[in-house]
Amino acid sequence: MKKNEAFTLVELLVVIAIIGLLLAILLPAIGAVFGSSQRRVCQVSIQQIETSLRLYESDYRDYPPSTVAQLGLSKENKVNSGNESMVLCLSSKNKTDSYFEFKEDNLENNDFDSSPIPLSKLTGSIFQTNSLLELNDPWGNPYVYFHHRDLHSASQQEYNIGGQRTVVTPFSGQTKTGNFPGYGRYQIISSGPDMKIHSEDDIRSE
Repeated sequence: MKKNEAFTLVELLVVIAIIGLLLAILLPAIGAVFGSSQRRVCQVSIQQIETSLRLYESDYRDYPPSTVAQLGLSKENKVNSGNESMVLCLSSKNKTDSYFEFKEDNLENNDFDSSPIPLSKLTGSIFQTNSLLELNDPWGNPYVYFHHRDLHSASQQEYNIGGQRTVVTPFSGQTKTGNFPGYGRYQIISSGPDMKIHSEDDIRSE
């Protein structure tokens, strides 16, 4: 007589319990690795933006302003404006291409605003659209950008971060000179995985 090779109910429950235990152990580790990978991607992205800003400054003797109004758009909704200004400037033509290599997946118009004139006529942008696009971090939020003229305690902007309108100020961390970090240049800030500005999760330009 053949031995019954089917699993008993107890054996199945033991297997399920073991699988559940392994998942409980592995999932946090996998999540931590994935989170660390996203932070690295964000850091590299900010470094690439900084390289592009240096090229732009070399040609124009200044960095992009903190608002699109300073580029000539008098009517704006004043949301994500620093990021939009940065994108407009870095998407302008540098010889044969733009200063920054934009990827479709990282561009969005999350405040649904637009320019009354094509961006190509406004700043020489390579974008064939009127939409004021933002460059997003790996968590889908726009990078915060401040020109060095606006690195002071009275400066603030509004950004859509984590689906909420948020008032953002420059990072005022301590430096040896007493100036805001990025003095003479700019600040670029990602709100990080917690989507809260000026928390321990922030990732910033050097």
